[in-house]
Amino acid sequence: MISRRVVTAFCLLAIMCACKPGSLRADKGVTTPLFDKAAIIHDLNIQDPDRNPYLTLDEWLKEAPTPPERLSQERRAAFYRAWTTLWINTQPAGGKWWTKPIICPGDGYTHGIWIWDSAFHVLGLAHGGPKARQLGLWQIEVMLGGRHESGKIPREIWRDGPQFLGQYGIQAPGLLTLCANRLLKAAKSDEERAAVRKAMADFYPRFVKNHEWFFANPTRTDIGLCIWNGWDSGWDTSTRWDTELLGALDLDCFLYVDRVELSKMARALGKKDEAKQWDAKAKELRDSIRKLHWSEKLGIYNDVSADRSVSDTITPAIFWPMWAGVATDKQAVNSAKYLDDPKMFAAKWPAPSVALGDPRFRAKEYWRGPTWINLNWIAVRGLERCGQKPAAAALREKTLDLVARTPVLYEYYDPLTGDGLGSRNYGWTSALYIDMILEP
Repeated sequence: MISRRVVTAFCLLAIMCACKPGSLRADKGVTTPLFDKAAIIHDLNIQDPDRNPYLTLDEWLKEAPTPPERLSQERRAAFYRAWTTLWINTQPAGGKWWTKPIICPGDGYTHGIWIWDSAFHVLGLAHGGPKARQLGLWQIEVMLGGRHESGKIPREIWRDGPQFLGQYGIQAPGLLTLCANRLLKAAKSDEERAAVRKAMADFYPRFVKNHEWFFANPTRTDIGLCIWNGWDSGWDTSTRWDTELLGALDLDCFLYVDRVELSKMARALGKKDEAKQWDAKAKELRDSIRKLHWSEKLGIYNDVSADRSVSDTITPAIFWPMWAGVATDKQAVNSAKYLDDPKMFAAKWPAPSVALGDPRFRAKEYWRGPTWINLNWIAVRGLERCGQKPAAAALREKTLDLVARTPVLYEYYDPLTGDGLGSRNYGWTSALYIDMILEP
């Protein structure tokens, strides 16, 4: 007769064989799998888990970060679907421009990479294992490899080369710089830190040239602010561009973040004098943003209109100064109230990309109403940074619930119904879901 101890041992062995290393956890003395691989394959309709754009699915799941133990079953499943989505979107290296494996944004955008998509992907990858972090470093390397002779980084790189679309062919300065610093912080060994620092030594002068481009070209206005719109901004069809602007709040905040992160990078590379110079430049730009973008009437920062008044078109761009570190804690109090206002962002699934009370609001129309996870992520981080913890927690919870509602992660969502819209298997939705789970 087989003893109970032998049966228990046999069952434990069966569980271990069914799950990959790193996929088990102890819960009150019982070893349980962290994820259901078969469910992931089914939910995401994966036809070939053995495809190897960089790693096979099994290898990729071994690189997954471990979510918090008390995470609900629904969110845990969404967490691993999000991690797997980054694998789905990984394309193998090939040709002159994709010199390393890249992560495309989603099913609708398999032909290229974009600056802020890639940066957000790196934020998610930084939480994973060493091979995931290496993939993150490659995203930055490939994007910088396509820079223009003027020094500017292209907004996108297709398999057949850089694409300078839009008015200036640029996008989101500062995010890639921030991500490179994040990878250095995430490195787990002296060897990995040395490798990231070596890559940063190559990245740093390129980031500097890109930053300088903005202040030597027509993006700079005569009052010291910077301007972009439409395709350059990434908010392609936003109501923000319905009227002419003199200063774009998000661009000025991105440039401020760039200066702060360039200072950190310079210090990491032993360039103390340059770091101090970047600190001074950051303070100068911060003071300009505070002076020119602030509306006492609205109690928020916003874009500056062509007549030099602060715009009254309300979008989640108002949260950028909090995320960047420009807004004071006192200024953030009023911005947080916009999340509870039914005429502003208090949708069932916040935050819509234009105020609900704006007559131009369209729940399903791209950047003219839908909820975007990257905008929510910036708002959450900004609210947290400025001490608005309850508002940040409430928006984070709603965002996590929204993404976990459907098996597939979408590009954007209907703020009234929660319906997923746009591209399926969307990368930054996945990466930022992971980041909000792991960094609450």
